[in-house]
Amino acid sequence: MNIRKIKKEFKRVKSLGFIKSKRRNNTGVVKTFEYYFGLNENNIKDPYYEGYVIKSQSFLSSSKIILFTKSPTHPEKANQYLSEKYGLFDKKFKNVKTILTTLYCNKFNTYLDTFSFKLDIDKTRKKLYFIVKNLSDNKIVKEDIYYTFDDIIENTKKLDKLLVVTAKTKINRGNQYFYYQNATLYFGFKLEKFLNLFKRGRIKCRIRIGVDRSGPNKGKPHDHGSGFIIHKDNLKDLYDNVIEIK
Repeated sequence: MNIRKIKKEFKRVKSLGFIKSKRRNNTGVVKTFEYYFGLNENNIKDPYYEGYVIKSQSFLSSSKIILFTKSPTHPEKANQYLSEKYGLFDKKFKNVKTILTTLYCNKFNTYLDTFSFKLDIDKTRKKLYFIVKNLSDNKIVKEDIYYTFDDIIENTKKLDKLLVVTAKTKINRGNQYFYYQNATLYFGFKLEKFLNLFKRGRIKCRIRIGVDRSGPNKGKPHDHGSGFIIHKDNLKDLYDNVIEIK
């Protein structure tokens, strides 16, 4: 891994000061950095540089980082099943059920007045199971819906080396500008660290099944996937090594 090269290139971008955004939407902070960092414009969700996945964010944006997005391993179309069984009918498209909820390992959430959810770590079976509590009688059911540890390992391979870049932002005459102030290199991702943070509530899982509001699929369910999310301050606890670049 060429850490020296990454440091040199980041400091070059930082020396440019505030840079006009290359995009008008909220992907501007990412795409602008990619452009000046020497990465070609592409549609790859997570660009790489010297083997590192790059994630960029603004100081004014959320400090949450999506580690990866993945539907449950089993069964097929698990999110659709959850939406149909536990979802709410959309206020506009009344025949479509949606489910937008966040699941933790260390507590049940407060999704509905009738049901509550969490994820449970089963180290013996090497799975994360969906657990449902019926709030009317406090009966707890383990649904046959789960992530396997192998699936988590497969989807976190790309995170073994991570470069997170943070930028200040300002608006001038309707245009957005970014100043890439610091960056952090993380390497040595460990599944055990992931599970420990999840167990402590430092990582959460967000299920997002909504409905398309316009376009050719207007009125149809839209599965945005289930994302595992961590606060930026807790990233260091996922890795063996962390290097700050300022």
